[in-house]
Amino acid sequence: MKRYILFLIASFVTISVSAQRITHDFRDVSMSKALKIIEANTSKYKINFIYNELEDFTVTTSIDNKTVPDAIRDVIGFYPIRMTVDGDNIFVECVQKESTKLIGEVVDKRGQPIVYANISLLSARDSTFINGGVSNLAGQFVIPCGAKHVLVKISCIGYKTILRPFDVGDIGKIVMTEDMQVIKGVIVKGSRPSTRLISEGYTTQVSGTLLANVGDARDVLKEIPRIHENNDEYTVFGKGTPLIYINGKKVTDNSDLKRITSQEVKSVDVITSPGAQYDAEARSVIRIKTTRQQGNGLSGNLLASANFARKNSINQLISLNWRHNGLDIFGTFNAISRGWWNDQVVISQKYFAKNRVDMTQTTNMRIRRNIFTGNWGFNYQLDDNNSLGLKYSVSKTLPSSKGFGRQNYTVYTNGTYTGAVKYYDDESASSDGPNHEVNAYYSGIIGRLHLDFNGTLYWKKSVTIQNATEQSNEFDNRTINADAPSHNRMAAAKLVVTYPLGNKVSLNAGTEYTNTNSRSAYVNQQNFITSSDDSITERNIAAFVGLDIQCGNYKFNGGLRYEHVKSNYYSYNVFQDDASRKYDNFFPNLSIAYSNKGWNTSLHFTEKTERPDYNQLSGFIRYDDRYTYEGGNPLLRPMKIYNIEWNLQYSWLTLSADYTYDKDQIMYTSSIYNNSDIILAKYTNIDHRQNLNFSATASPVFGLWHPVIEMDFYKQFLDTRQYGIDLTLQRPQWDLSINNRFVFKHNWIVECNYEYSTSYDDRFDRRSKYSEFDLGITKLLLNTRLMTRLQVTDLFNTNKEDDFNHYSSCFNFQKYVTPNYRGIRLTISYRFNNAGSKYKGTGAGNEEKKRL
Repeated sequence: MKRYILFLIASFVTISVSAQRITHDFRDVSMSKALKIIEANTSKYKINFIYNELEDFTVTTSIDNKTVPDAIRDVIGFYPIRMTVDGDNIFVECVQKESTKLIGEVVDKRGQPIVYANISLLSARDSTFINGGVSNLAGQFVIPCGAKHVLVKISCIGYKTILRPFDVGDIGKIVMTEDMQVIKGVIVKGSRPSTRLISEGYTTQVSGTLLANVGDARDVLKEIPRIHENNDEYTVFGKGTPLIYINGKKVTDNSDLKRITSQEVKSVDVITSPGAQYDAEARSVIRIKTTRQQGNGLSGNLLASANFARKNSINQLISLNWRHNGLDIFGTFNAISRGWWNDQVVISQKYFAKNRVDMTQTTNMRIRRNIFTGNWGFNYQLDDNNSLGLKYSVSKTLPSSKGFGRQNYTVYTNGTYTGAVKYYDDESASSDGPNHEVNAYYSGIIGRLHLDFNGTLYWKKSVTIQNATEQSNEFDNRTINADAPSHNRMAAAKLVVTYPLGNKVSLNAGTEYTNTNSRSAYVNQQNFITSSDDSITERNIAAFVGLDIQCGNYKFNGGLRYEHVKSNYYSYNVFQDDASRKYDNFFPNLSIAYSNKGWNTSLHFTEKTERPDYNQLSGFIRYDDRYTYEGGNPLLRPMKIYNIEWNLQYSWLTLSADYTYDKDQIMYTSSIYNNSDIILAKYTNIDHRQNLNFSATASPVFGLWHPVIEMDFYKQFLDTRQYGIDLTLQRPQWDLSINNRFVFKHNWIVECNYEYSTSYDDRFDRRSKYSEFDLGITKLLLNTRLMTRLQVTDLFNTNKEDDFNHYSSCFNFQKYVTPNYRGIRLTISYRFNNAGSKYKGTGAGNEEKKRL
């Protein structure tokens, strides 16, 4: 392995490529960055320019097999920028040296960019011509101007001319109205699909589309194909829980999504086949990119959101950013009061050696969590290609939080009434936090090397305090007092290096290290359950390499990740050899993508793993009732996951299919505890499980109506009879969702969304069918800075677990749940100024934080 790593390091030092022709796709990058990219792909020319002169000019264009001078001419386009070639030196400079510029974007009423629109700046006093420009392929324009107030005239064939007064600066989006002429009875129109296939998965354009006005980043994710949301938790269909990044920074708390309005979101990438640079446990990744912000000074976002349901929830957020040239100082303060309301009936059958026990349990759970979260940090932009920063985050559940459950259950033994119990559990004294995270990063270009370094320190602690009583006329009365403290620490670092090998080949490699300590204890004062004190120390050292090759209409991607994991398990500070583990694994990935004439298709193969969470590995056992305990399993092994995925897209129709083979699948199972009449529920490994998924998405446009229709199919292949279950659990799932959006004048948007799922089998569970019907209306005011949004979720109260069934060899139960989904949600958000943080940290040890 050492030879392998030394070979990678030597490769970076010895490789030297001379590329004289440029092929690159630029999308909304600064002029200075575009010039640096071109320079990195040639050894002949040195490109000279002044960063501050070109920083505000954005580039969106495609260069295909052109010489360096021709590539620079295409990048310059219609901007007032001059290029001079002097031997091996190329000089690029702005010919208009004004300190201020008029910056904007021209779009049509569907939010699509208008290319080559003419923009003229006229004197506000006498309408004389001052300066002019042309919009690029993204509809953007930048025009130097020394005046403070101007008349802006925008014209383009097929659109009505606009003449408006503006203050010079960033004027945002300008919407042009069509002015079409009917020629021989025919009108030709075109539209670009907002979601398109890329080599790693899918990307959805948000900026300039209807999704820009749906609320905040959470509301955006709900509208993205294959992303499903439940109680602010997200899954990618067929790929499980994703890692979520915002501008490269890992999201550790989904409440961070609330602080970003949909108008700030530029695009969302859904990576369904993550490559070698991602953790071996990452089966899917969501990357959120925000729009490039301009300007200095103080900016911010004020948001208030309330969800009125059986148990209300309130969220208040203040996000501030102060910018001066390349320095950003930012902070976010979030106060959350979240309520859970849950009623359920559970009917269970427990099969012991001599007895069968039937129970009917009626449970009412009421929980109120008051949470404070905050983060502070800075980012410093050294130049267009180099930046560094530091961020500190903290979260704490406040003492005012409450949580309790009431339960009445009756017991029948071998068909004969045995007794009834009233159970009350108060866990209001439990606490979570304070939890701390410090993240530092550097991102930059040194020569032809692109470097990204991230370091993370993470501390998390919680204490679950159980104060429960059981009262019965037939059984003995019990008091259960238990403490379960948990302390977790993690240190991690990650380095990713990218090196271009010519115009169409790129090499990336790197390493990641995590060191984790997780300690948990359980003390039951009445000794109904044996106390435990467990500690797990784990080190993970990873190295990875990946290669991207563009060959005509084909793109190839391959990578290999190596991970060395050593996990030591201690019980009462005594090393437990049988529960300790050491792993050395390679995780390959390979993909091929093809694009031509509107057709896009890709084929992927990945090998991943899923390691048990630390609470699953803990040796503690928790008291649920006098017949049921639940706990962890220190002997759990990681899963191996083999996946093949195929995707196809044409116009607004997208199809995908994937097959997954899970080796050593982790399952929730039950067994008899110490030969007694008690069931112990915990996680164990089974040999394997197979899954098959299909997904189809259609997103056409019919005038005011913008529907997104998605049909998903899921089926597991699992021989449950060999695990003592006298039932074949292979019922498939069909899931249909129809999101309808109607766009009206004056920034009114009306939504009507519906989802239906059939009953289906997953692992050892049979899940019930469900449906949900939601309504929403959004109004934008004050030039879109103020957003008001009213939603009604689960209008007909049909999203319930009416018949959830769990099966095992000794324990079956049916659950009927009435959740807290139906409600009315009101959101008000106000943005002031326009400067936003440029923090580019991605974090390290991200999958490890999920396990903690």
